[in-house]
Amino acid sequence: MLDAKGQPLRNAFVEIWQVDSKASYIHTRGENKDGRDGNFQGYGRFLTDSKGQYYFRTIKPVPYRAGRGFRTPHIHVAVSKNGKRILTTQLLINGHELNSEDGVYRQIREPELRKSILVDFKPLPQSKLGELAANFDIVLGKTAEENEDGTIKGGIGKSQLSRRPPRRRN
Repeated sequence: MLDAKGQPLRNAFVEIWQVDSKASYIHTRGENKDGRDGNFQGYGRFLTDSKGQYYFRTIKPVPYRAGRGFRTPHIHVAVSKNGKRILTTQLLINGHELNSEDGVYRQIREPELRKSILVDFKPLPQSKLGELAANFDIVLGKTAEENEDGTIKGGIGKSQLSRRPPRRRN
């Protein structure tokens, strides 16, 4: 992870969360009809080292139903420094067929920002289990990020997946 000037960002917390292999999140409204994968923790947190490096071991993300459509496979990523959230973003599988239909992805209009969240999942050399490796280089100020209201910086509006405020009753 690098700051906007290209310097490594040391001692930043990088957090990830995603659905499990059954497309369920681990939270009260996140379970789908197929239940949860009891062997998946769904969340990880890592402190960057002096070179700004971090790593996680997880599963390749899967699509899941969201409203009437699907979300493309993705992993949520958040970065905090000195107790303050400084970035919230998502990484998506480069070339996945659902990317172009995904509401969050479509909000990102600038090609370079879109490119900043696309990640190649490649076979891990000499893996006997078929493991994959992915590299997500976060550069503050250059990696597409979400605003607090659910919109994407450089995008055109609120995410369709954000929770809507309750309707007023008169």
